[in-house]
Amino acid sequence: MKKLILLFLLSFQAHAELNADMSVFFSYRCKPCEIMKQHLDTFAAKHQVDIHYIEVEQHPELCQQYRVTATPTLFVGEQKVEMKGLQSFQQLDQELLAMLAHLD
Repeated sequence: MKKLILLFLLSFQAHAELNADMSVFFSYRCKPCEIMKQHLDTFAAKHQVDIHYIEVEQHPELCQQYRVTATPTLFVGEQKVEMKGLQSFQQLDQELLAMLAHLD
């Protein structure tokens, strides 16, 4: 598993763009990130969505490039998900599905 993660991180650094359906900037020290990851993994499996997780301390250049100032921060394609005002995972799911529909 560590080799797969390392391979992903190396390939992601080479591209320096958000090329998955969804990208999540997170920190291992962030409790909300853990909760969000559990939910997003279920969401991704249910809706067949490709998610890339980017650890902020390992990729500060990407944080700067995409203006990430807090974790977790989600992107659908290269569009930042505005989570302010969302009060439930159900609302988040609806927002994500609407944004994903515009990727095609």
